[in-house]
Amino acid sequence: MLRIGRWMGRLWSVLVLVALIWSFPSSSATPEADALVKVASSWGQLFPTWMGSDPCVNWERVTCSMGQVVELNLSAAGLSGPVPPEIGRLTSLRKLDLSNNAISGPIPSQLALLQNLQMLSFYRNPLNSPFSMEILQLRNLTELRYDVAGITGPIPESISNLQKLEILFLGNNSIVGPLPAKSLGSLVNLKQLTLWGGQMKSPIPPEFGNLVNLQYLNLHTCTLWGGLPRSWSNMRNISKMLIYNNDLTGYIPDSWQSLTTLRELHIGQNALSGPFPEWIVNIPIAKLEMSRNSFQGPLPTFTPTMPLVNATQTNISLYCNYFNGSYPTFELGGLVNVTGNCFTNVPTRETDNTRNVCNRQFFCRDFYMRLDNGCAPCPAGNYIYDDLSICTCKPADYVEPFVEQVNRFPYEAVIGGMVGSLSMVLVVVGLCRWDPIHKRLPFDPFALFTINEEDYEWDVPKGVHRFTIAELVKATGNFDKQHEIGAGGFGKVFFGTLADGKTVAIKRASSTSFQGHVEFRNEVNLLSRLHHRHLVRLEGFCEDQNLQILVYEYMKNGNLGEQIARLKEGKVMGWYKRLEIAVGVAQGLDYLHSFADPPVIHRDIKPTNILLDEHMVAKVADFGISKATLELDTHISTRPAGTAGYLDPEYMLRRQLTTASDVYGYGVLLLEIITGQQAIDHSRKEEFNLVEWVKPRFRDRGLEAIVDEALGEDYDKEVFTNMTNVALMCASFSKNDRPTMKDVVSYLEPHLRGVQLSRTNSETEAHSRRSMLQASDLERIVASGRHSGVLLRSMRFMTTVPLHTPATSFVSASSTEVDATGIASTLLPR
Repeated sequence: MLRIGRWMGRLWSVLVLVALIWSFPSSSATPEADALVKVASSWGQLFPTWMGSDPCVNWERVTCSMGQVVELNLSAAGLSGPVPPEIGRLTSLRKLDLSNNAISGPIPSQLALLQNLQMLSFYRNPLNSPFSMEILQLRNLTELRYDVAGITGPIPESISNLQKLEILFLGNNSIVGPLPAKSLGSLVNLKQLTLWGGQMKSPIPPEFGNLVNLQYLNLHTCTLWGGLPRSWSNMRNISKMLIYNNDLTGYIPDSWQSLTTLRELHIGQNALSGPFPEWIVNIPIAKLEMSRNSFQGPLPTFTPTMPLVNATQTNISLYCNYFNGSYPTFELGGLVNVTGNCFTNVPTRETDNTRNVCNRQFFCRDFYMRLDNGCAPCPAGNYIYDDLSICTCKPADYVEPFVEQVNRFPYEAVIGGMVGSLSMVLVVVGLCRWDPIHKRLPFDPFALFTINEEDYEWDVPKGVHRFTIAELVKATGNFDKQHEIGAGGFGKVFFGTLADGKTVAIKRASSTSFQGHVEFRNEVNLLSRLHHRHLVRLEGFCEDQNLQILVYEYMKNGNLGEQIARLKEGKVMGWYKRLEIAVGVAQGLDYLHSFADPPVIHRDIKPTNILLDEHMVAKVADFGISKATLELDTHISTRPAGTAGYLDPEYMLRRQLTTASDVYGYGVLLLEIITGQQAIDHSRKEEFNLVEWVKPRFRDRGLEAIVDEALGEDYDKEVFTNMTNVALMCASFSKNDRPTMKDVVSYLEPHLRGVQLSRTNSETEAHSRRSMLQASDLERIVASGRHSGVLLRSMRFMTTVPLHTPATSFVSASSTEVDATGIASTLLPR
């Protein structure tokens, strides 16, 4: 038996060894298996299932047909380094997905051997190389995803080789012009085309009118100029068109009325002019974005029966234009966004009366008092070059593409150059003598030398330092990751030490939040005017080497969210410090709503946006950070902005942002301060939403059921009870049931003053004074007729709680109800 056992053991070892040898590719493995293993190992990745000689047998990420590898999906596989030449041995491949890796360029010549390839994706890889000529040899491609891949230089004219393409994504690269319009226009099978984020500096291509099968076109932020091509009316299948944030001018062509399949049209942030197209109301466009242009004239009377209105459900943005006539009375609940126009009967605040005849919001483009010949001014460095009736402009430095001709002496060019030079001299002399008050110059001759938007004269606000990129690189160790202290919607945040030893927080814009120079400077102007003890101070900015950076005072103790999280670790924040922070935040928000010019709505009140300095003084942050990509646009009447748990539910319902939305967020934040819990916590089994968790417990069981257990008995029950009442009033569902931040300050501040007095007076005397102050402030609120009904309605569910507050804190049911929205102006869209 022992001998048999030994024999069986040896047999088992031999079988295991044979299995191991058989499982790895060897000389008997198929060429494709050998190529795949070499490709994976070159990229520093080995897949556990890639064993055996046949890749068509249970190899992950590999798809076969008829015993050949036809699909290879290596998306997000942790690949890094250049593309291995062995990839060219997979000649049966039809689909190759290499997206979301760290693959670098250039692409090897062997890629051109994949002549059966139909789909190729290099999406989100740092190739950082010119457009691959190897890809242009893959004539069977129907889908090429080459976006966010660090592609540099121009698009080759030979892109026309890829005649079978249906999807071509080249967006968010470092592509430069000129745009090969004829080549791209020859790809008549295209259904989706994106080129956004490049530096084309080319006219918007009329040749794209040949793309009759196109359904999706994204050309936003491409530095395109000129008028909207009439030929685009041939794109009868187009469903979504994004051409915003360019230098487009002129009118919307009437021929576009044939684009009856259009469902999203984004043409905002250009210099388009002319009247609102009458035909557009007959097309069921689901989203119409025409904001920040120079459209003029009256608006049509929008009615729910119109195809446009019926489809958009009021998702129409027309703000920051020059529409005039009487303020439109929409039958849509007033939700179409028309702020910042020239209507004659716009209700304005008293401080607006000193502004121009138009009700311009500060975030609108520069206001022009008149239009010359009915045309809006051209963008900087451009001049009108076409028929004045359509008002199209072109850059003064634009040079027509070179066309090679037969070699001969260029008599016409020499004579033309001499005449042109003489004409320019005469024009410059004439313009210098022309009175610009009577007529706007058709173009600025000096724009030939100063056409860069960065170079226009701008008075940097006093008290704000303009840093160089060299200063900030030195301060942050070249933006080293060890200096990184956070990230947000604007971009990453670093701490740095300046040459004078001062520590600052440096916010560098990400590619998705990058804005135009005018918008960025408007933001700096705004931030420079906001000064309050409880707002984070702007120290300076940097606008250098195409970077946009804001420099703030450094807040040593991080944010309130971190402090609340530490409460769970046993690090207790005292009750008085919590009251002090609550009052400080309220004072900062009251300043933004009531004293800033123009008033500012924060839009995202939450603990991580409340920073604490070395003395634990609370300061509101991120009240001026904006986003430029329209997909992230969060203007007052579009999609909700903010963070789950702090979002105003009425804003979610009605898409109308007011100061009351900030009040709601403050109410949730105040509850977090009191309870030490998070706004949304799925571990709370009774209710993960903090507001709904607090309401019944506070009503039925009192303060002890909600207050942070870490405080034990060491807190002022009267103060915390009243803080909870205020928090729940602020977090009311309806904005009409919320107080203003001014009311919140007037109600909480006396508690803080009373506690401060108690340090020098007896507890009894302090309590008496605090009660008198509290009663006095509430009487003033009631006497002013504001929010008396608000206080009553909000306290209905709290009346069973022993409040220990003076009788004057409660108001009668006969009190007048008033709207709690307060000032409804808003900050630059974020």
